Amino acid sequence: MHNIYPYHAKFTQEIPRKFIKEYSSEGDTILDPFCGCGTSLLEGLKLKRNVIGIDLSPIGILCSKVKTYKYNKKEIEKYAEKVLNIDEKKILIPEFPNRESWFNKDVLRKLGMLNYNIHSIEIVEYRDLFLLILLSILNNCSRKRKTWNLGYLADNVLPDQDRKVDVIKLYRTKIKQLNERKDFIKNNTYSVKCIESDVLKVNDVKNVDLIVTSPPYPFAVDFIRYHRLALYWMGKPVEELSSQEVGARNKRSRKNALNDFFDEMEKVYKHIMKMVKKDGYWCMTIGDTTRKKEKINFVDWTINLFEKNGWTLEKKTFRYLKQQTMAQKRIKTESILIFKKQTN
Repeated sequence: MHNIYPYHAKFTQEIPRKFIKEYSSEGDTILDPFCGCGTSLLEGLKLKRNVIGIDLSPIGILCSKVKTYKYNKKEIEKYAEKVLNIDEKKILIPEFPNRESWFNKDVLRKLGMLNYNIHSIEIVEYRDLFLLILLSILNNCSRKRKTWNLGYLADNVLPDQDRKVDVIKLYRTKIKQLNERKDFIKNNTYSVKCIESDVLKVNDVKNVDLIVTSPPYPFAVDFIRYHRLALYWMGKPVEELSSQEVGARNKRSRKNALNDFFDEMEKVYKHIMKMVKKDGYWCMTIGDTTRKKEKINFVDWTINLFEKNGWTLEKKTFRYLKQQTMAQKRIKTESILIFKKQTN
């Protein structure tokens, strides 16, 4: 279930699995306050933990929900047949900026037919699943530029060439791949909460045993804008959400951007610290970035902040980024930090 939707700069599943095994027990509560596409949540459920995920991104929360829902394969087959039974008169296409630039007319119509059928599914878990599959093919259905990466999408650089795409065939292939998966959650007696929110507005999460996360790095990634097309089809306000994103790449040129980032992260960290019980752990992967060719010492700053607020650094190691994504090309290593809370 980890790869239904192509979510950028996500955890490899081995990292949260190792943290959860080593620093928690069955029945404990695991929190990822920047949960992205829900990798920590799914690994926590597999290891019989209660899980909570918080993220500002609607597509991240949709991914997290789909990963942690329980599904029946026969029901998936039933709804797949319904979604693929398209009627050319039944179309649901949202309005969004530059819609006809991103997709040609035929592709828009076919996506709209699938979208109509998906939104007619009454059971939310299956509606979310088939919607996520649709969102997962949007980039490949769009009119890509000759040179293409997520930076163009984030900056709203419009396509400059047309492409012929068999939308229905592509969607059908994704469903087939889904049916071949063996990592569905089938039986689950543990609780799952996926909260779509600015973490500072979340006040009802308490008594967490373990946090497993990777916080936003300064000016490395535009998580909201990278998923612009998916968010458009979800009817979400891309620019409004992007303005709330801590450390977004598009904010790096602002005069007080660095000070603003550290001020925001201090508030966020302190707020999340209150959610963890005494003797609880916080495990994270974190990296330093650069701005105007100068290193931003995010790792040391984080360690100092935690130690000032009643946490001890239990362990610090490194990992080399071998398969780097576009946003990570300037980040050759990440630190792995394990903190333990010493105060109430």
